[in-house]
Amino acid sequence: MMRDRTSRQQARPIASHPQPVPPLAEPVPSLPEETDFLEPDGRYLSQNYVHVQATTRLLWALTVHCPQERNTVASDVLIFYDRTDRRKAVAPDVFVVLDHVMKSKKSYVVWEEGRVPGLAVETLSYTTRHRDLKYKRDLYAGMGIQEYFAFDIEPKGESPALIRFRLNPETGVSERRESRGDALYSKVLGTTLRPDGELLHLIEPTTGRPYPSPSGAQTRDERAEDRANRAERENQRLQLRVAKLLRQSSVHSR
Repeated sequence: MMRDRTSRQQARPIASHPQPVPPLAEPVPSLPEETDFLEPDGRYLSQNYVHVQATTRLLWALTVHCPQERNTVASDVLIFYDRTDRRKAVAPDVFVVLDHVMKSKKSYVVWEEGRVPGLAVETLSYTTRHRDLKYKRDLYAGMGIQEYFAFDIEPKGESPALIRFRLNPETGVSERRESRGDALYSKVLGTTLRPDGELLHLIEPTTGRPYPSPSGAQTRDERAEDRANRAERENQRLQLRVAKLLRQSSVHSR
């Protein structure tokens, strides 16, 4: 009797089958090929990191160029752009609205703010490159955004590092301009943006140099300039020291 009860208990299922997972609202991008996915260089983790670094530095430079007391410079803030369908929203990596301070600190609702952004910037990633260059190009043009810059941290082969889409108000079509390293001019900002490896520099109009980095985030150019300045100061210090020794020697010889 004990044996039969034990057998029935062992035959009873331990747990019910899991419920099916409901479908996602949007399709998930297909995974890369296994040979790419298993690359040992940590592409996906490092790409996320450099993506954030590039966006953060550009955002900081833009807040200096366009002070937030009278302009809006925002990152990863939802823009609601269709009053007839309030589910439609997009969150550029960076966007700028000149001469307008954003009313809400949570999202940018175009019909409440009364203006669309003048400039949007996207930093391309491995999984978003196609969407950013096609879908968002058309979306931003349809919204009336005057300029859209797409920055590719890791351009492949002959592909451009920076692409500027400028809206033609007569045709409603974005005109494309590419750069593999040269600066591209922004009418909205009144200055240029220049790709430099994993960084997108905003050029200061008065000096022609990139805006300085926040503390602790110097670029190669800034580090080289610092080294040159330190060397110059050290050279001046040594010259003063030599001159002082010569004066002392002259006094003692008398």
